[in-house]
Amino acid sequence: MNRAPFMFTAKGAFFGVVALCALAILPLGLTNYWQTAVILFGINATVLLGYRLITTMGGWSFAQVALMGLGAYTMALMTMSGGWSFWAALVAGPLVAGIGAAILAYPVLRTRHYYFFLSTSAAAEAIRQCFLQFTNITGGAYGIPFLKRPPAFAEISFQSNFNFYYLVLLLFTVVFAVLYSVDRSNVGRTIKAVAANEELSESIGINTARPLRASELFFWLRLTAS
Repeated sequence: MNRAPFMFTAKGAFFGVVALCALAILPLGLTNYWQTAVILFGINATVLLGYRLITTMGGWSFAQVALMGLGAYTMALMTMSGGWSFWAALVAGPLVAGIGAAILAYPVLRTRHYYFFLSTSAAAEAIRQCFLQFTNITGGAYGIPFLKRPPAFAEISFQSNFNFYYLVLLLFTVVFAVLYSVDRSNVGRTIKAVAANEELSESIGINTARPLRASELFFWLRLTAS
């Protein structure tokens, strides 16, 4: 019986390596158009990875894209107006989005069922209206055009879709590995137990406040794709 978890982990690692290899060779036979499409798919897939953490806790958040936009606008303003390098903004953008998500998470994660997704829907609409109304900062409905590609790193240029695809794939893999580790940890199992039945979990001695605090800590991970 002790071998089952190992076999499950080994099988999962095998299929993970196969999937990663398939993704690594994917752009080789694609045109420039389809490489762009796959890049956009990879960015949105990274957002979706973080969204799974929210659904694991038993809730459906409507603030996902709005909070991603908060990080994206931060990075755009820092690189276009603030003179920051892309690599510094890559750290600061998700951090700002994470701070906003943590502020939102503090009251929202204490709601349940309909109140959870209604409160996140209201927050998402408020953030969206800020993007539209503060035209001097965000550009309103037109956004911030003519964003530059990341500069070269270690003599690797990202001006082509081919190399830019591998940057997106790297970020996707890092986020997947971190969230997978959280899901397999004691914190992840506790979160799933509380989501399944909070009262039962508390009755058998599980501290239901612990996963709530942990979820606030990991809430920003779903914004890395911004």
